[in-house]
Amino acid sequence: MRKAFLLPLLLSCALTSPASAAVLGSTNVALGSTPTSFNVGNASFLFAFDAAAAAQFNPAPYSVQTTGTGQTSAFGGFLGIPLAPSLFDQSGVLINGNLFPSFAAFPALTPIPFSLVPGDLALRYSAGADFFYGYARLNGNGTLNFAFESTPNASIIAGAAITGPLAGAVPEPATWGMMLLGFAAIGLSFRRRAPRRALAMSF
Repeated sequence: MRKAFLLPLLLSCALTSPASAAVLGSTNVALGSTPTSFNVGNASFLFAFDAAAAAQFNPAPYSVQTTGTGQTSAFGGFLGIPLAPSLFDQSGVLINGNLFPSFAAFPALTPIPFSLVPGDLALRYSAGADFFYGYARLNGNGTLNFAFESTPNASIIAGAAITGPLAGAVPEPATWGMMLLGFAAIGLSFRRRAPRRALAMSF
């Protein structure tokens, strides 16, 4: 009886759980004329692109805003240097808790210096005692790539290949389907194992 119950339950869990760590995100997201936000865990990252400013060679056409526990790589806030989001102009930067410059929150939409040319903005958000690290690759043309490492506290390489979409807070339809299949299998196993009672007939 226990084996008949455990097998469908384990199968359901296996089908709804991620197989391994992955870099999850989206590529070539067009920002258009309105800001675009990405919700990850308990954080939100909002990006905007000013095409008119870019056409006039303004060096900071991209802007970013963070809410919740979201933060971006940042430099300044000392010796009269204003705090601003900080880009890396070369790929392959290792993003983790040892990153320099460090991270900061930007509760208002803040221009990103030197974002007219492609570069990577390091990202992170916290969930309890854990941090999730990611990046936004600003492509210099009003699009960006946005990704996070799915494993807490794991480093991510800026510009790393994206292996899947960002997981939403609500399970996707395929996930719900696998869960329902698992529960249906459990129900069927109980039904098959139900003892059959003989019908007593009296004459």
